[in-house]
Amino acid sequence: MNQLTLVNQIADPAHPLGIVQRGVVTYLIATLYDYTDILLFAVHRIQAAKVLDQPSNTPKDFDLKHYINQGALGFKENGLIKLEARFTLPAAEHLWETPLSLDQQIAPDQPGWVRLQATVPDTAQLRWWLMGFGGRLEVLEPASLRGEFSNMAQSLHHIYHS
Repeated sequence: MNQLTLVNQIADPAHPLGIVQRGVVTYLIATLYDYTDILLFAVHRIQAAKVLDQPSNTPKDFDLKHYINQGALGFKENGLIKLEARFTLPAAEHLWETPLSLDQQIAPDQPGWVRLQATVPDTAQLRWWLMGFGGRLEVLEPASLRGEFSNMAQSLHHIYHS
């Protein structure tokens, strides 16, 4: 890979290490100048980029997959879990087109709800995604994740009713 000049506020010589999609935002993972600090650049904020003739410098022993699995971008994995959750029909609509896993199963549940089962990575990203559904989701399994959501619901109830 060659160096890039990125134009945000100023032109910086960058050493690209990889590109990662997180939700709707795409990030360039890179270092700047001769530093080894790994930085993230939201691609939509880069006004221009120019490939330079100089080769890119990659920090010694850098591995993109390892970097991400160690928690970069909130993707740290704590293994796989068998997620079981109830979703309202509107909240689950996209899950037929974009399944969470190869073993995903969706079945009717209570009126207006479906039950989802899928083996997924246990990550902070998963929790953020699930929290985004608010009251349109009930986590059933694993018990530890259900407990986290129950505690959060109790905390929220206390905040709004005290």
